[in-house]
Amino acid sequence: MTKAKFIEKICPILSRNEFSGWSLKDKVFSVNDNLTDDERDLFFQLFLKYTIIKMDRYQHLFFSLLKKLDSDSIMNNCHRLFFYPIIDIDRPNTFKSGHFLFEFLNSLEFSYLSIFNNIDIPLRGLTAEKAEQTDYFVFIDDFIGSGNQALKHIKSVSLQYNIKPKNIIILTLAIMSVGYNMLLQQQYNILYCYKLNKAISEDMPEDKRRHYLPILDDMENRFGVPNNYKRGYGKCEGLISLKKTPNNTLPIFWHQAFSENPIFPRRISKK
Repeated sequence: MTKAKFIEKICPILSRNEFSGWSLKDKVFSVNDNLTDDERDLFFQLFLKYTIIKMDRYQHLFFSLLKKLDSDSIMNNCHRLFFYPIIDIDRPNTFKSGHFLFEFLNSLEFSYLSIFNNIDIPLRGLTAEKAEQTDYFVFIDDFIGSGNQALKHIKSVSLQYNIKPKNIIILTLAIMSVGYNMLLQQQYNILYCYKLNKAISEDMPEDKRRHYLPILDDMENRFGVPNNYKRGYGKCEGLISLKKTPNNTLPIFWHQAFSENPIFPRRISKK
C-alpha cells in the first residue's frame, strides 16, 4: 500500500469515536513513513482490528464483570469471597493494573448487587484461618496476556493457603486466547469481557497468515525489536490498549524501536 493510498484509507478510521482523545494522526503517519508498502498494508489490516478500552468504559466494564460474578451459578452457595489483585510476584512492589482495580473495588458499595448483600467480602487481612472459611478467591486484573504471570501468582497464593482450583475465580476485562486456554487447563473459573485471538496466527485465514507473518517478522527484525517482544510479549500478537498498552500487544503500536513517540504508549513501568 502506497503512502498516498494509506492516508486516503486511514483518515476516515482515525476520525472514529473510539480513537478520539488519542491524538493519533501524526503518530500513525510518523510510524508509517518508515514502512515498506507491504508493511504499511499489514499495519492497516492490524489497525482495523485494534481494541481500545478508554477510561469511560474501563469502569463500566468492571461493573459488568461484578454483575457477571453476581449472577453466576457458582455463587449460589457462596458465603464469603476474598478478592486479590493479580501481581508480578517477582516484583511485588510494582503497582499493576490489578492494584488499580482492587483499590477501585475497595471504594465500592456492593448493595446494588443482590447476592453480594449476603456475602462477607473482606478485602484485606487474609489468614490461614480465614482462608478455610472462604468459598471463593477472586483474582482481578484488567488484562491477561500469555497467562504466565497470573498463573505464577495464583499458584503461589494457592500453595500458601491450600486453595483448590475449583475455588478460584479470575475476573479480567480482557484476556488473550493463549492465556485463557492455559488458565482454563488449571480448572479455574474465568469471567471476562473480551477474549482476543492472536492477531495474525489465529485471527486471519491461512493464506493471509502465510503472507503477513513473514512481513511482520522481517519488519520487527529490521527495526531492532528485542527478541522477548517480537510478536508481542509471549508471542501473543495482541491488539489492545487499556489504562496502558500491554507489552503483549504487537510492538509496532507501542515500542520505541518504531518511534520515539509511540502510537499507544505504555504508561506504566514495563514488565
